[in-house]
Amino acid sequence: LIGGASISSSAYGQGHAGNITVKAADVSLDDSGIFSRTYSDTGYAGWVDVNLTGKLALSNGSIISSSTYAGGEGGYVSILVD
Repeated sequence: LIGGASISSSAYGQGHAGNITVKAADVSLDDSGIFSRTYSDTGYAGWVDVNLTGKLALSNGSIISSSTYAGGEGGYVSILVD
């Protein structure tokens, strides 16, 4: 992913953001991200699972995250490079 592109899930009201699973050989992020977010006081951010058989490269402020911007809870982030 490059140039601000993203794979994401978000919750803005009641309810939860979805989970994200990425299974690949290699992942390269350049000024981009894989993330789950909640902007809700009651919702939860989803889990982010990245499972790779090759390499992971992040550059230029790229992120992999699960976060909250209100009273809800962030989710888990799991990165497995085998």
